[in-house]
Amino acid sequence: MKKIAILAAAVAVVAGAGALGLTHVPAARAADPAPAAMSPPLTQCIDTRSLKTKMIVSKNQLVVVDDFNHAALLTLSQPCDQMDDLDHIGFLIEGDSRLCQIHDVKIEYAHQDDHLHPMLRCLITDLKPLTLDQVKAYSYPAKSH
Repeated sequence: MKKIAILAAAVAVVAGAGALGLTHVPAARAADPAPAAMSPPLTQCIDTRSLKTKMIVSKNQLVVVDDFNHAALLTLSQPCDQMDDLDHIGFLIEGDSRLCQIHDVKIEYAHQDDHLHPMLRCLITDLKPLTLDQVKAYSYPAKSH
């Protein structure tokens, strides 16, 4: 009973400090950048545990296709803004493995030659559904003459 009273007193002190404006919110956390317009959820979610394609198509974009042929173009935040074809890309999954909206998974990234540092984490800032024809266009870009 004494532990419950101490816990209740601690909760009351924290709640009181918040009401008086005494709690500290780090500036970086309070001002998280948000995309100008949130991407709508995908109509066909991507199963990140059964990806058959992960293809880096620009310095900050990744195309993924799952075993069910659901595809999407992911635009990534920093530090995933200098990727190239040989870099290591992974998915940090919380909950189920479906990628339906930008906050469903985080991306883990490591540069191909960097074995000394842990993988960096970044967020998906935009998520655009793709058809398989659009995926092929990323795979085999049109040649300019």
